[in-house]
Amino acid sequence: MLAARAAAARAHAGYWPLARSTSLRGITGNFQRRRSRGLDHSNSLWVANCAMDGAQNSSATTQVRQTIALTPDEEELFSLLLAAARRHGLNTTIRCAGGWVRDKLLGGESSDIDIALDDMLGKDFAEKVNEYMCEKGKEVAGVGVIKSNPSQSKHLETATMKVNGIWIDLVNLRSESYADSSRIPEMEFGTPAQDALRRDLTINALFYNANTKQVEDFTGSGLQDLRAGIIRTPLDPLTTFMDDPLRVLRAVRFAARLGFKVDDALCTAARSEEVRRALEDKVSRERIGVEVQGMLRGPRPVFAMKLLHSLGLHATVFCTPPDLAPVAENLAAKSIATLEAVLEVDGAVGTSGALSEDARRVMMLSAVLCSLRRITVGRGKKEISLHTFLIKESLKLRGKDAEQVEAVLQQSTEVLRVLQRIHEPSGGTDERVRSDLGLCIRRSKDVWPVVMRVAPVLLLDEAEPVPGSDQLEDDAETRQLVRRHLADKVAPGASVSWKWNAQPGLDSTATPGDDLERLSAAMSRASQDLLRAVDDFGLEGCASWRPLLDGGAVMRTLGMRSGGPALGQAMHAVLEYQLAHPEATAQDAEEFLRTRYQPSA
Repeated sequence: MLAARAAAARAHAGYWPLARSTSLRGITGNFQRRRSRGLDHSNSLWVANCAMDGAQNSSATTQVRQTIALTPDEEELFSLLLAAARRHGLNTTIRCAGGWVRDKLLGGESSDIDIALDDMLGKDFAEKVNEYMCEKGKEVAGVGVIKSNPSQSKHLETATMKVNGIWIDLVNLRSESYADSSRIPEMEFGTPAQDALRRDLTINALFYNANTKQVEDFTGSGLQDLRAGIIRTPLDPLTTFMDDPLRVLRAVRFAARLGFKVDDALCTAARSEEVRRALEDKVSRERIGVEVQGMLRGPRPVFAMKLLHSLGLHATVFCTPPDLAPVAENLAAKSIATLEAVLEVDGAVGTSGALSEDARRVMMLSAVLCSLRRITVGRGKKEISLHTFLIKESLKLRGKDAEQVEAVLQQSTEVLRVLQRIHEPSGGTDERVRSDLGLCIRRSKDVWPVVMRVAPVLLLDEAEPVPGSDQLEDDAETRQLVRRHLADKVAPGASVSWKWNAQPGLDSTATPGDDLERLSAAMSRASQDLLRAVDDFGLEGCASWRPLLDGGAVMRTLGMRSGGPALGQAMHAVLEYQLAHPEATAQDAEEFLRTRYQPSA
């Protein structure tokens, strides 16, 4: 009775209860729980199970509002748009569409405001709004127009403008028809129902009518699916995906972001060869890269990568050159294993060492691609690492992203050697460890904290014992448990060359939970040891330290008449000395050089 009254009270207050997953604990502490669950491509219910993992017995609910509560800024924005329409004698109905409506109904806030107009183009209405704002003495900004590109499945021309400090996009409601001789649709003005049915997902096809201040659900399923926590398309999913194949990746991103289940019919369509080829041929790699970044930036990146793998889309997204197809087949499972492990390590570091948004993006890319760091594409001067190829060509991300991931993966290998010296009595003096660690930090620059998180996880790929771990001293045991963990990341029965095989004298039937827990703890401990060493040695800011001696000072000290390789070697020696002796002065560095090098003739 009390529960019923509580539910009634919530409904009266404007909320619907929505049972769904609150988290995927594999991100922050569930490294060992999913050890017995592979990725089953044959059963789309895996998607629902994965989304609910860690929360199946939870009574937690998410509340969904019945009405939308506008902020004061939103109230002012919609009032201004309506006033502009009245001033120009327009009968335009102004609707807010898509993600803003979804997020507001879920009780959140959103700055992604898309305005859908029923009787005019977005750029035409934007000009009317600017005219009205000029009359009222308000600040007016220019109107940007993003042209449609149907050949790349970008069907709508979009106008963008700033109103009262808020950026908005404006489009017209659409309906489409196809000429007999063309697969490119001809855009026409449509009704709200026609437009809603042409959108990607039912939960993104809801409208907020600014004229009536009502939520509109023209698909008849949007509110229901939002309550039930289901990712579904308004039309037959194959039709929706072929209209814009990028929508299959958006479905993955929203399922992972919200922790929602995925409709069986959607999974079936997503696995079709027709959709896969359309994603390859009709969608620009830039748009694919944006979606991947959204998946990795979201709250459940491991789930997103698992879902991509389950739907058979991982190799399409992370597209390798044809001659490396076998590598692509294995990439998904390795990426999932390393991504999950890196997030485990990052979670163990805690909020005190939280990464910046840019560094976190580099960490996620490094984790997903680190198993490829020894593979190259091209020849001669055009030879580049495969992970650089994927970042720059398959995902079309920034060149800086590729450079930083390259630095992380190169220096992670070096940092493992430093970690070995930290734990071994014969590994070297404090000065040697401090110098080597400082050099790694300087080479990786702004992303050195990422290196300290990724380096221990290379052990998943290397199958080496964690330096300093008295629990993982046996190489064979370590190799066994690592490969067993990797094997759990692929579908049962999959033929994978690196899948664990039983070794003589080892129990091939043992549940690896304890082993994986130990491995996870050892990797986290290794990362913490590295970060502690950086702090103890005072190396946090060493990436920006100025050399004690510049090139001219080095040449004068050693009596050099010209530069060249010898000067470079001497300057590197000064840097190593400075890192090993942070209290040293320029005079100390000069004395070091004189002692180490004979003056040149």
